Amino acid sequence: MSSDTESAILVYNRATGSLEREIVMGERFVRLLYGNAVGRFLGETIFKRRVFSKLFGKLQDTRFSARKIVRIARELGIDLAEVERKPEEFRSFNDFFTRTLKREARPIDPAPGKVISPCDGRLLAYEHVDRARRITVKGSRLDLDRLLGRRGLAEEYSGGTMLVYRLCPADYHRFHFPESGVPGPAVRMRGPLHSVNPIALSTGKKILDRNERRRTLIETGNGAGTICMVEVGAMCVGSIVQTYRPGVPVKRGEEKGLFRFGGSTVIVLYERGLVSVDEDIVEHSGKGIETLVRVGTAVGAYLHVAQEAAAR
Repeated sequence: MSSDTESAILVYNRATGSLEREIVMGERFVRLLYGNAVGRFLGETIFKRRVFSKLFGKLQDTRFSARKIVRIARELGIDLAEVERKPEEFRSFNDFFTRTLKREARPIDPAPGKVISPCDGRLLAYEHVDRARRITVKGSRLDLDRLLGRRGLAEEYSGGTMLVYRLCPADYHRFHFPESGVPGPAVRMRGPLHSVNPIALSTGKKILDRNERRRTLIETGNGAGTICMVEVGAMCVGSIVQTYRPGVPVKRGEEKGLFRFGGSTVIVLYERGLVSVDEDIVEHSGKGIETLVRVGTAVGAYLHVAQEAAAR
């Protein structure tokens, strides 16, 4: 068996009930960058810097870049029938990368007791986050205090639930609110732009709590508590763009923002005792296997809704 096969990234597809190999855009480059000393040196000195990702992002804004849309969509298995516009109507590859979808392509689960995914991606669930210990995500240590960037905030989520959604270049790259409520401002936390691919995380490098990111607190007022949502940038992500207005009430499933070109991560934290995650997701997460999810699909349930229903 080849080393590539042995190190393949496997994800769980709930629709088929099977494990699938992920198609990684630029896989050879990522393995080169994080797989040996020379690559890691180049990553630290050149590729993690914002100037590299900004330059790469600028190239994806050119009209010339639009020529590769159909080819890359085919290679990555992107369903163009879901997209609002036709390939020839996009001005650049970045224009396509931040594409909007037809409304019916991502229906929001209507059940108020369901916890929904805020984005398309690959989900790892941590049902009980303990601030006193460091969490391991695909081999990379994650420090909640550093991730959230505000003294004492991690304590509020001690014993709570953390859902880590990893987006790859094939995914729809707009992210949405996981619950109705009133969102605060998106606080910027500066940092480098390492890859968030499991190939990079498996090296043990501190990435998710070091990379450029945004943190938003959402006051739900409906028994779901205060939800903390963090968008993490990554290598070749030109920028993290917020499209909502702080202080203005939102409904679950409404758009919050978008990532420009590159793979990225969305992390959602729930307070202690409020959420239970679906068993199949918990089972695979325990094995370090991510579950494929889409915007609006149920990934768990709010415990207070189930308790209220049982009391009736």
